[in-house]
Amino acid sequence: MMAGDFNDPRNPYQSPFFGPETAPKRSIRETVRGKVLAPAIFLLVVSLLGMAFSIFNCVFAMIADPPAIDPNLPEFLREMQLNTVGPVAAVAQGLFVALNTVIMVGAIQMMRFRWWPWALAASILAMINFGTCCCVLGLPAGIWSLIVLFSQDVRTAFKSPFA
Repeated sequence: MMAGDFNDPRNPYQSPFFGPETAPKRSIRETVRGKVLAPAIFLLVVSLLGMAFSIFNCVFAMIADPPAIDPNLPEFLREMQLNTVGPVAAVAQGLFVALNTVIMVGAIQMMRFRWWPWALAASILAMINFGTCCCVLGLPAGIWSLIVLFSQDVRTAFKSPFA
């Protein structure tokens, strides 16, 4: 060892090298987490709003009295008013509770990088969830999450082993 040889690995006084070769490598999931988290949270919020409204509508349909119907209204409006309460309306709203549950589970799986098909289904269902007018928010949430889910780095993160 020469007196000025500071690059010798046997030199105990050598400063450690912090170059790109020794920097800790981030996993693919850590790299794309910021890209996935925002649309997943948006999907989760949309599903929770839809679930809250659907539960309210389900309970309302079971306990409310039929509305007083104006006989001067067109026939289709009178039918719509009659169908807002009763067992059929309660079952329909119960189905929307189930649909919002699927969207919620898909959003959580998207945040956890698990079950890519479930996250994909949740994104599509959010766009067509018309039960409580949550499709107004569900459409942009679903489109955004689909764009993110179909990007190559995110698909690789879903396929990578648990990090």
